Amino acid sequence: MIHLDLPDNMDEELKQMNAGKNGHPFVYSECLVMAIIGIRLQLGIALRCAEGMAIATLGEENAPDHVTLWRRTKSLDASITGRTITIKGKGSILQMIIDGTGMSPSAKGDYIRYKYKIKTKSGFIRLSVMIEQDTMRVLGFTVTDETIGDSPQFEPLIRQALKSMGIDPDVRRAAVMEAGTGPPPEPVRIEIRADAGYDSRENFQTCKEYGITPIIKIRRNAEYKAKGVSRERGIAALDQLGGGITNLAKFHDMDIKERTENQNEWKKHIEYGPRWQVEIFFSAFKRVFGSSVRAKTMDNIIQEIALKIQRYNQFVDITQRVISMV
Repeated sequence: MIHLDLPDNMDEELKQMNAGKNGHPFVYSECLVMAIIGIRLQLGIALRCAEGMAIATLGEENAPDHVTLWRRTKSLDASITGRTITIKGKGSILQMIIDGTGMSPSAKGDYIRYKYKIKTKSGFIRLSVMIEQDTMRVLGFTVTDETIGDSPQFEPLIRQALKSMGIDPDVRRAAVMEAGTGPPPEPVRIEIRADAGYDSRENFQTCKEYGITPIIKIRRNAEYKAKGVSRERGIAALDQLGGGITNLAKFHDMDIKERTENQNEWKKHIEYGPRWQVEIFFSAFKRVFGSSVRAKTMDNIIQEIALKIQRYNQFVDITQRVISMV
């Protein structure tokens, strides 16, 4: 049996929603719609099924129909900002992980393509996320099609993550630029772990501008040259692949095997291994919400994924509260 855990102040919320509203007033509070849509996203059911579930639980007079659910879903607040991360003690570091995964636009056409041996590609949706390493809570996300890679999402995700932590990204960037080569601004010191898909001179420069320590895997054929962007990536290449050497001629003469051995030692020293936790997040997220989306237009796809991520974060917050009580 499905149980909708609804707050007692729904009537008060409805009054606030209708205060000063022009046109037809809202009939259903946002928390009611959010609860029904949340269960719908978890179960992967259609809107008509969600309507039937709501009627069976609340009664026909108190349950919204599928058209109302569809309209209200597009206007729900799906933001993930507003939660301030508490850093334990001075000198502590907030560790974040960034990565991307693919999601199917719709699962309903797979059988047709298989049955009639249709070889055309249907494309896929690219979901990029920034998660908090300790809790695997999503701090920021972007949704694109398959033509856009991971690396361009780096700075937008950093800005979203900072906002989720209650930090103004422009203020932090200005403070870092003013401090110059000094230590990153307190009270939040940040590290970002990422795979070689985010290895670019622009991303290393972005980390420098926001006072973030990049733990980004360098491609083994990397060069030291800055090419007019930033020396940060070249320095990271010498550290990871060259074992910390400063002789550029020796660095360029290293073969792939020697570079790989140096990089493996760097991974152990810097504790690069926890980056794989983002794969655990993707696995958990897709097991709960599925690997496809039901929406058709990009705006609705983004809203659907945003609501799923918001729901996932609610699960994480509940888990953290339970753990703190033990």
